[in-house]
Amino acid sequence: MSKILSRHLVPGNKSAILNIMSNGSRVYHCRTYQNPVAYGPMDNLKWIELDSLLNTSSKSVNGIWLRDKNIMSVGIRQDGRKRKYLGIRPDDNQTGSEQFEISIERIQYDGIDIPVDVAKHVPIDAVTADLGNVIIRATRQGARQMVKVPSPIKHFKIIFTVHHKGLDYKKMADLDEEWFYSKKTRQFRLRLRKPLLIDAETYEPLEDVQHLITHSIIDNHDGTITYIKESTKDFNPDLLPEAYLIDLDPIYSSTNDGYIYQYNSTWSTVHNAATGFTSNNGGNMASDATQCSYETNYKIKRSFFYYDTSGVTGTITAVVNYIRGYSNAQSCVCAMKGTQSDPFVTADFDSFTGNEYGHTASWSESGYNQITFDAQGIADINTSGTTKICCREYTHDYLNSAPSTIYENGCYYSNNSGTNYDPYLSITTLSFKPKIIIF
Repeated sequence: MSKILSRHLVPGNKSAILNIMSNGSRVYHCRTYQNPVAYGPMDNLKWIELDSLLNTSSKSVNGIWLRDKNIMSVGIRQDGRKRKYLGIRPDDNQTGSEQFEISIERIQYDGIDIPVDVAKHVPIDAVTADLGNVIIRATRQGARQMVKVPSPIKHFKIIFTVHHKGLDYKKMADLDEEWFYSKKTRQFRLRLRKPLLIDAETYEPLEDVQHLITHSIIDNHDGTITYIKESTKDFNPDLLPEAYLIDLDPIYSSTNDGYIYQYNSTWSTVHNAATGFTSNNGGNMASDATQCSYETNYKIKRSFFYYDTSGVTGTITAVVNYIRGYSNAQSCVCAMKGTQSDPFVTADFDSFTGNEYGHTASWSESGYNQITFDAQGIADINTSGTTKICCREYTHDYLNSAPSTIYENGCYYSNNSGTNYDPYLSITTLSFKPKIIIF
């Protein structure tokens, strides 16, 4: 069995690892942009160190707790001042010409102002800190800022000022998000995702309640925007746990994997639909990432993935899609060529083409599932950019056979914290043997 002799970063690719094998082959592990393993300028990449993201300040950033060694450096004030208490800079531009800084102006519960407290700094885990009535999580993907709701309330309003030096923003109406780009290079930097209601223990989004929160933006035309999060008219504390968190979620990637969902009482209508009913391209995991079910309606969920396969060199001999299972394992899953937009939207429900590359014989909910690609899947790897994949429930959705019960399979997506559960493509390039010269 071939062994790994050494591991290297792939030049120009922050999301891929190259393994040099004992049989002379090269095996690339390619993730999405949402799963960087390296940070810094492309010509000087360094390993991200998740276990040392938090360290005391240096003289150049006096009074700041700094999470560095990541695709973005995140600074948190030590002095408790709420003005610019959270700052983000791209790690390939540390001159200060590009900065994204958040000031928390007002927390209001049931019409009463709550004092803003960011004076503490109690580490919760390697990437999470409790500042007072605010919690910060700075992972590989983003710097989620969460305001505590410790007891039931009937409505809320939280107001922030966002300073964006050297950055332009664009309202992405179809995603209900704000995207920020470098003024100088026009390169994407980060996006403000629609705010979520978060579980206070797991830091995962609460299910079936996200319609209870909304947000709005006011452009102040002075390099700042006012960002307002508030409860909707449908807000009902009985639908929520006693304590929860309200997030403001800047993430550093334009590309998110996730699922698109469709349902209808008629099988052909849902199976052949061009557009989904809803989409989720920011979750950590889903218990029904690929689904083909029947209860009172037919339901289909299809998952879409993006892999940065740029920098892969040599003749590709094998490709395996690794997807870590989660929760349900009731069917098998196939992989196909994806043609979804970046990021995908509900209209991408049918954004796939050709035949399957391969499928699993079953599904594990506690380990990695492997889908080995056929010759067409190997040929479709984009070695100069992104390879897009659509995964579908195989037995009913792909084979177009109406189900009579529930078939669903769960998986982890790239937004999950840490590196152990990353979806990735394993790409093997042609092995070589040293030439033997006989004199």
